[in-house]
Amino acid sequence: MVPRQDDHSFDNHEDDEELSDVEAMRQRLESLHGGDGNTRREMDFRGTTQAPQVPTANRYSLLSHNSPVNDVTLPAANPLTSIDRERRQAEIQMLRQLEYSDESLSDLWTLWFQERGPGAAARLLEAEELTGQGPASWDQAEKVLRSLIEEHGVYWAEPVNRLATLFYMQGKMDESETLCKIVLAVKPWHFGALSGIVMVYAGVHDTQSARQWAARRLPTIAPSGPNRRRAGWVQHAMRDAMESLSAAEMRVMEGFGKPDEHVRRSNKVVNDHDEGDDDWQ
Repeated sequence: MVPRQDDHSFDNHEDDEELSDVEAMRQRLESLHGGDGNTRREMDFRGTTQAPQVPTANRYSLLSHNSPVNDVTLPAANPLTSIDRERRQAEIQMLRQLEYSDESLSDLWTLWFQERGPGAAARLLEAEELTGQGPASWDQAEKVLRSLIEEHGVYWAEPVNRLATLFYMQGKMDESETLCKIVLAVKPWHFGALSGIVMVYAGVHDTQSARQWAARRLPTIAPSGPNRRRAGWVQHAMRDAMESLSAAEMRVMEGFGKPDEHVRRSNKVVNDHDEGDDDWQ
C-alpha cells in the first residue's frame, strides 16, 4: 500500500531504501531454493543476523499509531512448570545481553530449538535437514513439522517458525503470514519471525505492512554513540518476556493457589501428624 501523506515515520528516501532492501533479501532467499542447505539456512527466518536492517530514523516505534496489530488468538497454554520457568528466566537474561552484543543470539536459537527436550529437538533438526534438501523433500519436512506442532502445541514456537519459513519458500504467503503471527503472539521478541513476516508482506507487495513490521525488527548495534535503538528494542523485549512469565505464573496461582498457601497447608498436616504421634508416646 502507498503510505499516508501524514505518516512522517519514514521519508521518501528512507522508504525506497527500506523496501528495496527487503525485496533484495526476498529475491536472494527465492534464488536459494535449489542451493545447498547450509546457504539456505543462513537466509531463512532464523537468519536475522545476516538480514539487512531498515535505515530509518524511527527504527523502533512500537508505541506509535502506525504500529502493526497481531490479530491471531492463541489457545489456552499448559500450566507453567519449574523447567519452563527456568528457561524463561534464562531467555530474559539472554535478551538483556543483546543490548551490547550479538553473542547471545546463538544461545537464544539453541534455547528455542531445545525447549521441548532432546528428542523433540532431534525431530526438529530432521525437518530442518529435509527442508535444506530442496523441494523434493519439502512435503516430508512439512509432515514432521506438523507432527511436532500437533504434539507440542503452538507454544513451542520454533516448529511453527520453521513451518512459516517452509511455506514462504513454497509461495504460500497467507499460511506463512498466519504462522509468523502465531510465533509473535507467543514470543513478540522473536527476531526470526519479525524478519520473516516482513519478507512475507514484501512478497505480496503489501508495502505498508512490511514497513510497519520492519520497524519492530532487531536493530543492529550502533558502532558508536548511545545505541538507543538497540537498547529500546531490548528493553521492550524484556518487558514483554517478563509480562509473559508473570501471566503464566498468575495462571498457576489461579489454578493451584498461592505457593505459601500450599506450604502452610502442608505444614499443618505435618504438625497435626506430629501431634498425633505424641499421643501414642
